[in-house]
Amino acid sequence: MSSVNKLWFANEIAEAVGSTSNSNWSASGISIDSRTLKPGDLFIALRGPNFDGHDFIGDAFERGASGSLISNKPANFINSERLILVEDTYEGLKKLCFFARSRSTNCIAAVTGSVGKTSVTSAIAYLLGQQGLAASTEGNLNNLYGVPLSVSRLPKAADFAVFELGMSQPGEIAILTKLVKPLVAMITNIEAAHLGNFDSLGDIAREKADILLGVQKGGTAILNIDNQQFNLLSQIASDSGIKVVKYGRFEEADFRLVSCQDQNDKTLVHGNFNGKKFEYTLGNYGFHWVHNSLGVLAVIDSLGADISAAARDFSLVKPKEGRGQFHKLKINGLPFGLIDDSYNANPASVSAAIATLSKFPNSESGRRILVLGDMLELGNNEKKFHTDLVAQITKSNISLVYATGNLMKNMFFELPEDKRAMWSKSKTDLGDDLCARLSQGDLILVKGSFGMGMREIVIRLLDMGSENKEI
Repeated sequence: MSSVNKLWFANEIAEAVGSTSNSNWSASGISIDSRTLKPGDLFIALRGPNFDGHDFIGDAFERGASGSLISNKPANFINSERLILVEDTYEGLKKLCFFARSRSTNCIAAVTGSVGKTSVTSAIAYLLGQQGLAASTEGNLNNLYGVPLSVSRLPKAADFAVFELGMSQPGEIAILTKLVKPLVAMITNIEAAHLGNFDSLGDIAREKADILLGVQKGGTAILNIDNQQFNLLSQIASDSGIKVVKYGRFEEADFRLVSCQDQNDKTLVHGNFNGKKFEYTLGNYGFHWVHNSLGVLAVIDSLGADISAAARDFSLVKPKEGRGQFHKLKINGLPFGLIDDSYNANPASVSAAIATLSKFPNSESGRRILVLGDMLELGNNEKKFHTDLVAQITKSNISLVYATGNLMKNMFFELPEDKRAMWSKSKTDLGDDLCARLSQGDLILVKGSFGMGMREIVIRLLDMGSENKEI
């Protein structure tokens, strides 16, 4: 293993977790799942309510683990010098996180919010990566396990880092931000998400504002001035002595949108950033992306990176799988478009998806087809949040709507009859009907909460179709 790839040495791991090691092995990464472990990783044997990582230590070493952090030694284990013993492996993971954070750059950002945080985090990481070594959250590792794991993977030589902080229960953001200790904290927006665990949007805002508890002295909060919870968030930041940088459409915004124009599947953006005019092109489509881009550039500027270079590079940023990724496909020789927005959903993101589908460039003969699954974890008003979509869909140029899930059933049967394609409990039946009705030039958008498994429909369309460069 080259020194470049050595993320942790055994003695560093032992020092970080308060244990001992007389061996000189090293680890190039960290894993908490033997199934996805890469050769050279340190395997941390976590315990959960339904699993015990200690049962998979042998498997981890068979897959190439360099060592393992454990709380009890397995019987008859040959490579005992590659085991580091701690009382609690989860606490050990957090100690590794603290140690990694203490030896790294201070140019670190944290992102939270009800909508868009994964895409925003990914965009920030990509743009910073054009200017130096940038680390970031991988996949959806934004929870009480994922964040300390992500920070523990932070390379010593990183110039920048950006981490996504998620929550489902009260108190989680406060814990996560103190692990990250960001210089810059961004709250994308506050919308109806996880309302099943909170009484109001104000409660969600105060919970998200806990990201500010971990901000370094002299740090900055990047806040969406267009969001209805801005005043509350701004006041909390100011009371904490944290500088506020505002982004959005209002004149008071430091990073202000002046105008934007659609250009096929791209968008030209004109902005005024701290009194200086900027023009840049987004490599993806939708006003929510225009709005997010302002906050992304505000974060990059606050970290001290080159904002002009970042704006220029924005055309290279593409949506991730399940988060607005566009595919040009053919089935049986018929070209059609697919917007894969299937990863998750709440009222704000579904509304943005409807707007995107309505305006996305498409052939005049092609129909716009919306495929929706339930929005979950919305609390007592979950039915109303679904039926509230009816007005926007009815006014739109969307031709047909497919729906699945008991909550979307209420919405579906309130739609005008000519827009109702099919509601079904079965995504298989839904997919059968959708594929049978496809016509040349159709544009399909698929969206629903993660628990609805809407990716199944996307995979079916991708498997049946072939990539088509012209549509």
